[in-house]
Amino acid sequence: MISGYLTVERYYRTSTWAAALVALAMAFVSDVFAAESKTLLPLLIIASLFSLRKMGSRAWLPFLFLAGWFGIVWSSVQVVLTRDVVLLGDALAFLMVLNLLHLDQRGRYTIVMGGGLLLCFSGLVLEPGVPGYLLFILYLLLSSVSLNSANMFLNSQTFQDRKMRLKREYFVFLARSMPVGIIIAIGVFALFPRINSMAVDLPFNVKQRFKTGYNGEINLGGQGEINQDDSVVLNVTSPRRQWLKDRAMDLYLRGSSLEIFDGVRWQKQTSELRPYNLFQPIFDNKADDRQTSVIMDVVTNPLQTNVIFLPDGRFSLRNISRSVGRLFFNPIDGGLYRESDTPLRYHYRVQVYPKKEPLDLSLSQVTQRVENSKPSKQEKTYEVDQGTLPLLLTVTPNLLQEEYFQRWLKRFSVDSEARLSDVFRSIRNHFRRNYRATLINQFSSKASFRSFIETDRFGHCEFFSTATVMLFRHLGIPSRIATGYRGGDYNEVAEAVMVRQLHAHAWVEYYIPGSGWYIFDPTPPISEHFNRSQLHFVTRYVHAMNFWLSRYLVDYNLLTQRQILGKMRQALPGSFQTPGKKNRQFLYILLLPALVLAFWYSRKLLKERRAARRYPPYLRIFQRYLKRKGSAIEKENYETYKNYCYRIIREGAVSKTMVLRLLDILERDLYGPEHLKDNLGRQIDDFSKLIKGDQ
Repeated sequence: MISGYLTVERYYRTSTWAAALVALAMAFVSDVFAAESKTLLPLLIIASLFSLRKMGSRAWLPFLFLAGWFGIVWSSVQVVLTRDVVLLGDALAFLMVLNLLHLDQRGRYTIVMGGGLLLCFSGLVLEPGVPGYLLFILYLLLSSVSLNSANMFLNSQTFQDRKMRLKREYFVFLARSMPVGIIIAIGVFALFPRINSMAVDLPFNVKQRFKTGYNGEINLGGQGEINQDDSVVLNVTSPRRQWLKDRAMDLYLRGSSLEIFDGVRWQKQTSELRPYNLFQPIFDNKADDRQTSVIMDVVTNPLQTNVIFLPDGRFSLRNISRSVGRLFFNPIDGGLYRESDTPLRYHYRVQVYPKKEPLDLSLSQVTQRVENSKPSKQEKTYEVDQGTLPLLLTVTPNLLQEEYFQRWLKRFSVDSEARLSDVFRSIRNHFRRNYRATLINQFSSKASFRSFIETDRFGHCEFFSTATVMLFRHLGIPSRIATGYRGGDYNEVAEAVMVRQLHAHAWVEYYIPGSGWYIFDPTPPISEHFNRSQLHFVTRYVHAMNFWLSRYLVDYNLLTQRQILGKMRQALPGSFQTPGKKNRQFLYILLLPALVLAFWYSRKLLKERRAARRYPPYLRIFQRYLKRKGSAIEKENYETYKNYCYRIIREGAVSKTMVLRLLDILERDLYGPEHLKDNLGRQIDDFSKLIKGDQ
């Protein structure tokens, strides 16, 4: 029966934890938290619940506090680095979990319930939807139950009041009043203002924001400054670490391509997707037999896209997480897609075959190859369709009718015998001398593309790539726009390339029949740079930890298990002399738990030594006995022993006789004259034996 099990204290802690977990779940559903927090928070919550199974056990507390404060500091640093106030919700969540471990104080309870309410409001603001609304109503119900239990627990005067078992009639009354609470919760929900529709300025931005990042679409009609998002979306590693490090800034990870431009928006050509099987090579590029293939491992953070980002060139997918499901290949753009666009963290391995350098043909030779090419019969399932060449040579009709565009095309009047390299050089020089790459997406007129070409002469990569594709098609070069990510930051700690949202990019792909697709990037170096904090050296370790958690915990499978066992064999003493420090990553993984345990043990020793200097040994034995009995009383620094003992008596966790006996020993030992200390040692021994016998 409930009445035989649930005490006031357990009722209070259970209802408060339930309300807090619902608030955290709503923040998860509404995508309030960053990807790193979504990894660390569940682990911290599970460890906290495990430590609370035995109320007197405190062995886990140092580790939990270390992990919690790490999350708070990391979130605060990210707020400064990314200038995104929403990340304060991550710090608030970690603070809530820390305070859930100590709910005996009214202030900690206020932090938990107030933080839960703020997280619910943030979830409704950022991602309003049916799951969020239902969780919000559930939170209101549980918070009302929690407030009732807090009133009973926090106003209890004695230890016995908190351990009092609740009667069945109380829960019957609570169940009968539940419909009233549901009606009130629905009323609050109905009257809650929909902030997205409010025409007021808020302290944080809840309206649609322009931010760097991949979305697979290009619209040149937007206005406003594009904010740089520093969050990591892809982590790329390779057994050839030096090769990866040298190419970190110029690593193109392709998502998809766009073929049709209407003057403002780019669109994809519709195509029937085909099932894809692992190990099948993709793309028409001829592989360079003089170079060996390269293995790349990619670990993703959750993205709202079903695109699988793949390197430039000829490649094949060797392995991918089972949670991804079935894969599909698009014969028009040569991209790979998964079944669903649900945000998912997964890992995949790609084998890249270096492609041959493009032929430096003349424009007339390219035209001749295009005219002589025939639509592919698609005998090879995973080769890109060549039957779309007419579309890839089509210049938007309404652009050709514009005088400003005709004037711009005449600046590139080249002979038909001009080489492709000369054309590319001319375009790059023209853009670098006369245009400026910027994230300021504010033009002098609503016709953004015209303003970019004729008057303002600044814009981001989508404008430069659009203008170049139109020019290529005018010159007879089949081309399209590709979107994805370019480059990343090489993390020396994790030995991985961290690809961020700010690395999202658009570039040009041109096609030479008989040779394949090649990249041409016309965008000059951007004039604005992301201002990194002086704490950048700290964030390297933060991102490395998140990468290792994702790689070895979130995506732990048979392949990962074999890799870990292999590194354990390599980490034996005989292999530490191996050049290149191949075992560095594994040693970092082993070093972190060792440092945490060393910190916890040293803190424990330091606390015991301080207590040894401050209190007599028999008092420390009694304090440990007191904690095992469930008491939360600790002696204050300036509190007399008499007041301390009287507080213990009022709590009632241990017998009054034992406490008075302790007080008598303390007064005789510390303050009594010498003649009263006769036989004191034997009395202390008897008192210690009495405590041990009562355990």
